[in-house]
Amino acid sequence: MILDTLRAYPVHPTAEELYTILKDTAGATVSLATVYRNLGQLADAGMILRIPVSDSPDRFDGTISPHHHMRCDKCGRVTDIPADAVPEICSRAAQATGFHITGCSILFHGICCDCKQS
Repeated sequence: MILDTLRAYPVHPTAEELYTILKDTAGATVSLATVYRNLGQLADAGMILRIPVSDSPDRFDGTISPHHHMRCDKCGRVTDIPADAVPEICSRAAQATGFHITGCSILFHGICCDCKQS
Protein backbone atom coordinates (compact mmCIF):
# COMPACT_ATOMS: atom_id res chain seq x y z
CA MET A 1 0.00 0.00 0.00
CA ILE A 2 2.87 2.39 0.79
CA LEU A 3 4.58 1.74 -2.55
CA ASP A 4 1.31 2.00 -4.51
CA THR A 5 0.41 5.28 -2.80
CA LEU A 6 3.87 6.71 -3.39
CA ARG A 7 3.62 5.88 -7.09
CA ALA A 8 0.05 7.22 -7.34
CA TYR A 9 0.99 10.56 -5.74
CA PRO A 10 4.16 11.75 -7.51
CA VAL A 11 4.61 14.75 -5.21
CA HIS A 12 7.85 13.54 -3.59
CA PRO A 13 6.37 13.43 -0.08
CA THR A 14 8.21 13.22 3.20
CA ALA A 15 7.43 10.19 5.36
CA GLU A 16 5.01 12.27 7.42
CA GLU A 17 3.27 13.64 4.32
CA LEU A 18 2.92 10.11 2.93
CA TYR A 19 1.53 8.96 6.28
CA THR A 20 -1.12 11.71 6.07
CA ILE A 21 -1.97 10.76 2.47
CA LEU A 22 -2.36 7.11 3.52
CA LYS A 23 -4.67 8.03 6.39
CA ASP A 24 -6.74 10.52 4.39
CA THR A 25 -7.15 8.63 1.12
CA ALA A 26 -6.86 4.95 1.95
CA GLY A 27 -8.08 5.04 5.53
CA ALA A 28 -4.90 3.16 6.39
CA THR A 29 -4.28 2.20 9.98
CA VAL A 30 -0.49 1.98 9.71
CA SER A 31 1.68 3.84 12.17
CA LEU A 32 4.13 6.56 11.26
CA ALA A 33 6.94 4.23 12.40
CA THR A 34 5.73 1.60 9.91
CA VAL A 35 5.80 4.17 7.12
CA TYR A 36 9.36 5.21 8.01
CA ARG A 37 10.52 1.60 8.26
CA ASN A 38 8.95 0.57 4.96
CA LEU A 39 10.24 3.63 3.10
CA GLY A 40 13.74 2.81 4.33
CA GLN A 41 13.41 -0.80 3.21
CA LEU A 42 11.97 0.16 -0.18
CA ALA A 43 14.77 2.71 -0.73
CA ASP A 44 17.44 0.21 0.33
CA ALA A 45 15.97 -2.35 -2.09
CA GLY A 46 16.07 0.20 -4.96
CA MET A 47 12.30 0.16 -5.40
CA ILE A 48 11.96 3.89 -4.63
CA LEU A 49 14.31 6.85 -4.48
CA ARG A 50 15.23 8.66 -1.29
CA ILE A 51 15.85 12.35 -2.01
CA PRO A 52 18.02 13.89 0.69
CA VAL A 53 17.20 17.57 1.12
CA SER A 54 19.39 19.72 3.33
CA ASP A 55 17.59 21.44 6.23
CA SER A 56 14.48 19.37 5.52
CA PRO A 57 13.29 15.78 5.91
CA ASP A 58 14.12 13.32 3.15
CA ARG A 59 11.56 13.05 0.38
CA PHE A 60 10.65 9.89 -1.50
CA ASP A 61 9.97 9.19 -5.15
CA GLY A 62 8.22 6.17 -6.65
CA THR A 63 9.77 6.84 -10.06
CA ILE A 64 13.10 5.04 -10.21
CA SER A 65 14.00 5.66 -13.85
CA PRO A 66 16.95 8.07 -14.23
CA HIS A 67 15.97 11.67 -13.59
CA HIS A 68 16.89 14.65 -11.41
CA HIS A 69 14.96 16.94 -9.11
CA MET A 70 14.38 20.64 -8.53
CA ARG A 71 13.39 22.00 -5.12
CA CYS A 72 11.67 25.35 -4.78
CA ASP A 73 13.48 27.52 -2.24
CA LYS A 74 10.21 29.22 -1.27
CA CYS A 75 7.53 26.52 -0.99
CA GLY A 76 9.76 23.42 -0.79
CA ARG A 77 8.01 21.58 -3.62
CA VAL A 78 10.18 18.99 -5.39
CA THR A 79 9.70 18.50 -9.14
CA ASP A 80 11.15 15.97 -11.56
CA ILE A 81 13.64 17.04 -14.22
CA PRO A 82 14.17 14.54 -17.06
CA ALA A 83 17.69 13.12 -17.21
CA ASP A 84 17.99 14.16 -20.85
CA ALA A 85 17.63 17.82 -19.83
CA VAL A 86 21.29 17.64 -18.74
CA PRO A 87 22.56 14.78 -20.91
CA GLU A 88 26.30 15.34 -20.72
CA ILE A 89 26.66 15.84 -16.99
CA CYS A 90 27.67 12.25 -16.14
CA SER A 91 30.16 11.95 -19.01
CA ARG A 92 31.72 15.33 -18.15
CA ALA A 93 31.99 14.37 -14.49
CA ALA A 94 33.62 11.08 -15.49
CA GLN A 95 36.12 12.89 -17.69
CA ALA A 96 36.93 15.41 -14.97
CA THR A 97 37.44 12.81 -12.23
CA GLY A 98 38.43 9.60 -13.97
CA PHE A 99 35.58 7.82 -12.19
CA HIS A 100 33.42 5.19 -13.86
CA ILE A 101 30.05 6.76 -13.10
CA THR A 102 27.21 4.30 -12.63
CA GLY A 103 24.52 6.90 -12.02
CA CYS A 104 23.83 10.31 -10.56
CA SER A 105 21.12 12.19 -8.79
CA ILE A 106 21.15 15.97 -8.87
CA LEU A 107 19.01 18.29 -6.77
CA PHE A 108 18.65 21.71 -8.37
CA HIS A 109 17.45 24.68 -6.29
CA GLY A 110 15.41 27.60 -7.53
CA ILE A 111 11.99 29.22 -7.47
CA CYS A 112 9.03 27.34 -8.99
CA CYS A 113 6.66 28.96 -11.47
CA ASP A 114 3.88 29.34 -8.87
CA CYS A 115 6.15 31.13 -6.37
CA LYS A 116 7.66 33.28 -9.14
CA GLN A 117 4.20 34.62 -9.97
CA SER A 118 3.29 35.48 -6.38
